[in-house]
Amino acid sequence: MTESHASGARGGGAVVGDRGLRGWRERLRRPWRDPAGWRRQLPLLVGLMVLWMLLWDDVSWGNVVNGAVIAVVLTRVFYLPPAELSGRVNLYWLVVFFGHFLLDLARSSLQVARLALSFGHIPRNAVIAVRLHTSSDLVLTVLANTLSLIPGSSTIDVDRRNTTLYVHLLDANDDEGIENDRRHIMVMEERVIRALGSREDYASLQQRTADGQTAASRADGGGADR
Repeated sequence: MTESHASGARGGGAVVGDRGLRGWRERLRRPWRDPAGWRRQLPLLVGLMVLWMLLWDDVSWGNVVNGAVIAVVLTRVFYLPPAELSGRVNLYWLVVFFGHFLLDLARSSLQVARLALSFGHIPRNAVIAVRLHTSSDLVLTVLANTLSLIPGSSTIDVDRRNTTLYVHLLDANDDEGIENDRRHIMVMEERVIRALGSREDYASLQQRTADGQTAASRADGGGADR
């Protein structure tokens, strides 16, 4: 390599390194300049403070201050765009969603226990793609985590751009059962939208309900949810 090429390479490396430093500085400064970002991050900050005190098993002013400092450092240094809250909560549908979640939890636990005790039976598993109607990060997150908490199902990937969940199912023996599971997940999405979804998503769901195009209405007309 000639001297001019070497100096050019060194200069290019310096430019890339300078750009990288500027990028990090911008990432650190951006949240501090955004008052709305602080308000959106407040629930996360409080949650991290509570988690810190739970880890130490002691509620004291020292742990409150330490937890606040650590929470601020984590959310500023490892900054991620916050999930936008919908601005609406329907307590009735929140209770309905949580009640169905507990029923699914109990029923799926019994099904997994039955499979574990069925000697000689080898269950067939499947990975299905479920295209959702909403593009809300909040609904996507709640639904993906809820599915992973229910025994026998697990969210293995999320395609945020196409609002699609990829879900692993245990004991998926036939196409009819897989379609019932897919429909059940879409019914869960509708419950989350009714409970926590944005006004736009809720209005769209109401229109589909009036037209008889929801997963719940198809389930009522075509068999059980799951």
